[in-house]
Amino acid sequence: MKVAPGDLVEFFSSFEPFVRPYKDRNPGIVLSVNPGGGWQGTQVSAVVMWGNSDITTEHLPYLRHPTKEAK
Repeated sequence: MKVAPGDLVEFFSSFEPFVRPYKDRNPGIVLSVNPGGGWQGTQVSAVVMWGNSDITTEHLPYLRHPTKEAK
């Protein structure tokens, strides 16, 4: 998924324990995108400010645009 600063995103994973901490955070706004971060400098990550004001850095595969079906 491509994201840019200002995009609305939500954290998503099929592994429920990963999603649990984000139930009270989703959705969030992308503050910045870091193309060369993460594991071995190959992972793209994004800094996200969540709905509860937390700010975290997330790997892009765990972010998606919010959908009506996700609620």
